[in-house]
Amino acid sequence: MTNGGWTLVANVLGTNAISSANYTNGLGSTDYLPLSEWIHKVSDFNTYTNPAMRIDMGTVKDYFIPNGVSFSTMVTTSPTNNFKWTNSLSKPFIIPSYYTHHLGGSMNLWPANNVYADSRNYLSFWGANNGTTLGGCCHETYSDVAGWGKPFKMWIKEGVVNNIDSSLIARWAFDEGAGTSAYDLAGNNHGTLYNGPIWATKANCVTGGCLTFDNSNDYVNAGTGINLVNKSFSIAVWAKRASSGTWDFIIGQGPNGYSTGLHVGFRDGNTFTFAFYSNDLDTPVTYTDTNWHHWVCTYDSVSRARIIYRDGVVVASGTASANYQGTGVMQIGLRQADGLLPFHGSLDDIRIYNKVLSPTEVVNVYNER
Repeated sequence: MTNGGWTLVANVLGTNAISSANYTNGLGSTDYLPLSEWIHKVSDFNTYTNPAMRIDMGTVKDYFIPNGVSFSTMVTTSPTNNFKWTNSLSKPFIIPSYYTHHLGGSMNLWPANNVYADSRNYLSFWGANNGTTLGGCCHETYSDVAGWGKPFKMWIKEGVVNNIDSSLIARWAFDEGAGTSAYDLAGNNHGTLYNGPIWATKANCVTGGCLTFDNSNDYVNAGTGINLVNKSFSIAVWAKRASSGTWDFIIGQGPNGYSTGLHVGFRDGNTFTFAFYSNDLDTPVTYTDTNWHHWVCTYDSVSRARIIYRDGVVVASGTASANYQGTGVMQIGLRQADGLLPFHGSLDDIRIYNKVLSPTEVVNVYNER
């Protein structure tokens, strides 16, 4: 499909919900759906400072914005000033894929604090659910001020993609491609990159982009918002080691101490471990290859059963001597609070669930690649 412009996909998930808006560049990209799969083409249009568009997912089936129509607040039908922030057809504006919210009822999106030919050269969107502000996003890709005031094209796709899983409490897809932030697609546990993990391109990753760690001191700090104490949980990750025979820990939390130090990854003997500190589950076999593999660790706080899956297959199981008790910063690419034993290789699509994934669910996550 060649459209001379760009496409914006608003993935409608289930009933009264929208999630994970993303874009494709119609000028050259092949990562888009064929034209036959789109419900309705929204024509070229110009918009203005502080518009808002209301979409009632329960009633609206087609989305059509005729040329020249603008949106402002929910209580007015025309903008208070006419500063245009529209895009040239060759410069796609992006609502990033990390901007994800489960919305019930209606959704409002509007540009925030954008000024005509703004020197910041980016556009911001804020989202609200029935009047409750959810947060904002922006993407610094719009830098051609000569394109300001020109029309752009938008498509909105209607259809069920995946049901939103409320048990998914954190997900870092690492698709940002640049910068020092790793956004949490499921919650607010956004990560900050330290000491230079390298963004890798799609060709070297599993799903979209990924992060590469050099086994020195680079890591991602995902904050203190994830509490797994005395709880069932599952951790899923795509991992590719750069070499074998080294300590390579993928994710960790908590201090050194019995059942307080979560650490998941490889020991230097090449076993994979799902460990709480002196309360650990290791695989009975070793793994020395440097290919991508999908690892899932599940823990049941009632039975204290632990399971490790590799590429959808159980490779270790056992019973913990106590529930996990650690708290603190969740660190990606390091063992735990001591900051030791960093990962060497690439990581992609890390997820944390607040439940025990079933074998079928583990396979389903694996097959999402």
